[in-house]
Amino acid sequence: MQPYVIQVRDRIREIIRIVYARHPNVEVQVGVVAYKDGSVQSEVIGFTQDLQTVEAYIEKLKYEGGDDYAEDVKSGLEAALRMQWDAKYRMIVHIADAPSHGDFYKGILAYRVTKVSANTESVVPEYAAKSDNYDEQPGFDADGSVLGKLITSIAQQRIHFVFLSITGSTQKMEGHFRTVYDAQSMLL
Repeated sequence: MQPYVIQVRDRIREIIRIVYARHPNVEVQVGVVAYKDGSVQSEVIGFTQDLQTVEAYIEKLKYEGGDDYAEDVKSGLEAALRMQWDAKYRMIVHIADAPSHGDFYKGILAYRVTKVSANTESVVPEYAAKSDNYDEQPGFDADGSVLGKLITSIAQQRIHFVFLSITGSTQKMEGHFRTVYDAQSMLL
């Protein structure tokens, strides 16, 4: 999974640089929530203008936690919502390489991760239904309402929500988030 972490780091750096370049006279603050899986808690860097601090943190990101493919998206969204959102213009850029726990979010394509050696993993695409290490919590959020409530809260707080996928396995989750967010935004 480390190759995905490298892609996430590169995307975050690119987004930060674009925002700073396009808005040089605006006070831009960046915060990071690196959500994990299993018993590993999400890591949070509070909002800061210090781009070097954020980039140094991002450079040290490592894949850890959980023995399955699905991720603890719920704790990541909850951590983002707990941050101090003081700015007038707010945005969450959710970068995902895997869907949330729960069969509801299972995409068409998953990836089997196997250890080749102590430092090497093999990532092989395959259909999710055949993957025995896809999700240790398949019953989580059976109807999409748990994460749907978090996405609704993001929209109600007028936080722009952008979803960027690293793999094709997040399509169903992304579609659900977009439907919930757009429906709530239309009511505001």
